[in-house]
Amino acid sequence: MKDERVFAEHTKQLLKEVGVENPPFDFADKVMHKIEAVKEVQSIPAKPVFGWRAWMAVASFVGLVVFLVINTSSTLALPSFVSEVVDGWELPSINFALPAIDLPNILVYCSLIFGAFVFIQFLMIKQRLDRSFT
Repeated sequence: MKDERVFAEHTKQLLKEVGVENPPFDFADKVMHKIEAVKEVQSIPAKPVFGWRAWMAVASFVGLVVFLVINTSSTLALPSFVSEVVDGWELPSINFALPAIDLPNILVYCSLIFGAFVFIQFLMIKQRLDRSFT
């Protein structure tokens, strides 16, 4: 406690000896003008995180997985023009069954509502970021 008081008195004495310099009249205006100039220079155009090639790869992978899950028969159901070409080929059988998952309805509803809220938040954050960069 005593040290703090001595420090405060010593600081006041030093400030009296050195003196305080007054800023020029338009100091705040000059600083604000430079801040506005820096803000204008730092505007960066928004770029998507993933390009269209990445989204096409994701869509292709999801499509393949959906095709394999839906088509659980012992042979692949190929279109007729493809089956004529590969008639003599031996295709591997794709037999797998997904385990039956029995989820409570409240969990499914809560998951859907949570997903909707997350989606809405992404839209709102994107709009806010778009406004701040323009």
